Amino acid sequence: MPTDNSVKLMPVSQLFLKCLEIVKQSWLNLLLSLIFITVLITAANLLLTYIYYLLVTFKIITVDNIIISRILWTLSTYFIYFLIAVVAQIVIIYTLMNPKLKFRENIKSVKKHFLNFLFLSIIISLLLVIFSLPIYAAIIFFIANQAVLGILSLILGYILILLLSSTLIFSIYIIIEKDEYPLNALKHTYHLSKSSLSSLAFKIFVLAIMVLILNNISGLLFKLPAIGPALSYIFIIIIMLLMLVYPFALYQDLKRVKSA
Repeated sequence: MPTDNSVKLMPVSQLFLKCLEIVKQSWLNLLLSLIFITVLITAANLLLTYIYYLLVTFKIITVDNIIISRILWTLSTYFIYFLIAVVAQIVIIYTLMNPKLKFRENIKSVKKHFLNFLFLSIIISLLLVIFSLPIYAAIIFFIANQAVLGILSLILGYILILLLSSTLIFSIYIIIEKDEYPLNALKHTYHLSKSSLSSLAFKIFVLAIMVLILNNISGLLFKLPAIGPALSYIFIIIIMLLMLVYPFALYQDLKRVKSA
């Protein structure tokens, strides 16, 4: 169906209102999802702490191999939390798409979509690393006292990441909604977003600024005595919800424009 050029994406203000509407529709399952994710993270923390204690106790980790042990432990820990992040995203996205379903049905969705979502997450992570290379190059330029090249490289890196995010961000929703394979989801999201790239890039930029501000507030609150960590955790939850609900609202709006 041809797209009506008079139909445009929502402005940012309406997009945030749409986010509130989405959260309102699925607030109970979102709350249960956050509790479920918190339990997963807490269990992983306790298990990893116990495993590390055993490795030290039985002298598998010693002073002689401390460097290689730390590297392997860091990689293993990162991979475990990466898997938890995949589970968390599937549960929350499925909740957003099916606000009326019972929570246990959302949990069942993990088994169905886990492998495809895992491979998609790995592909996107690798692409982000590749597109971030100018930022790493900027660090080298600054160390070499090449400030101009460093600034240009830094700007290029952020522009590339913004364009990549604007192009591929909807693949995490497509892979669940359409039950697509990772590469098909990436192709689908590219064709969906390419004609609205400038508008999408601006809206993703607004999201990045919002996340940056909230993250800084969270860091400041964490330093407060007694209630600081609790308040900081609330802001972390808000950031996580914003990073999933805002693009989902944008995804729905983009589909509305494409179907006009």
